[in-house]
Amino acid sequence: IRDRFYVEMNESAVEGQGYGVFQRRRQIDHPVTGERLGFAVELVGTAQVERDTPTVAVFRIGNAYRVIERGDFVAPLPAYWGQRVASRPNEVDTDGYVVETVGDVIALIGEHHFVYLDRGRADGVQIGNTMRILDRGDRLTGRTEGLPWEEIGRLMIVDVQEEASTGVVVKSLRSVAIGDRVQMVAGR
Repeated sequence: IRDRFYVEMNESAVEGQGYGVFQRRRQIDHPVTGERLGFAVELVGTAQVERDTPTVAVFRIGNAYRVIERGDFVAPLPAYWGQRVASRPNEVDTDGYVVETVGDVIALIGEHHFVYLDRGRADGVQIGNTMRILDRGDRLTGRTEGLPWEEIGRLMIVDVQEEASTGVVVKSLRSVAIGDRVQMVAGR
C-alpha cells in the first residue's frame, strides 16, 4: 500500500490527477546582476489525488525520488510530463545565462545535468529549442577582456516558464558553470 498525505488546497482537486511533490532547495540570485530571481526547487516525488474532501485533498504517493516531508508543496504536473522532448527550430535570437543547477550538483556541471536559465517564454524560448553554452577567458589568469566567446557546450530546453527555463546539457567540452552565457540563434 502506498503512503497517503493530506494537502489543504486553494481550489478543488480532481480525483486521479497527477501532481509533483517539490522541495525548495536554495535561493537563486542572478550571477551577473545580483538580482533575486526566486528559488531552486527539486521534484522529490509524484502523487495522485485519491479523493477531495471539503477541507483537504487526499493524495497517494506514486513515486518518491527523495524523502517526502511535511512542508513540501504540490503542483500539477505539466501535460507533457514524461514525454520525449523533440528538437524544435529556434524562432528567435536571445542571449542569457546559466543561473543555477538542478538538484545537489553545484560544482561540476556536464552532460545530462539540468540547469536553470534566465530566459523563458517572454523571450521566445520554447520546449525543444537548443542553445549554445559560451565562455571566454583564460582560466589560469582570469583574464576575459579582449578574448573571444567560445562554444563549450549545448543544451536543450525541456521546460519553459514565463521568465525562466530549464535545459539539459546535451554536449559539453568542459564543465559548465553558473554564470556561463547561453545563446539561442534563430533558424538553428
